[in-house]
Amino acid sequence: MISVEPYNSLSEWLRRYIAFYNQPEFSNTSEEWRGFDWEKFNTRGMELSHQLKAELGESFIVKYFQACEETDGQRDTISTLGLESENN
Repeated sequence: MISVEPYNSLSEWLRRYIAFYNQPEFSNTSEEWRGFDWEKFNTRGMELSHQLKAELGESFIVKYFQACEETDGQRDTISTLGLESENN
């Protein structure tokens, strides 16, 4: 279990992505994704993954996979923040 601060920070980070994606006029076209600040989103995602690792300690492996937009404008992947227990 994580404390309130990392949980709230992760939740806010995700809410910003969802808010962009769920805009009424958003139709998931490459042009619209160009308006999303991927660099800022990934920088914050990396910061949060380091904070989460510090919170959880050595018992867990925290992995962050960056989201990006490919050069043709198509969305490549969604950011993933994964946890693995070293006990498994």
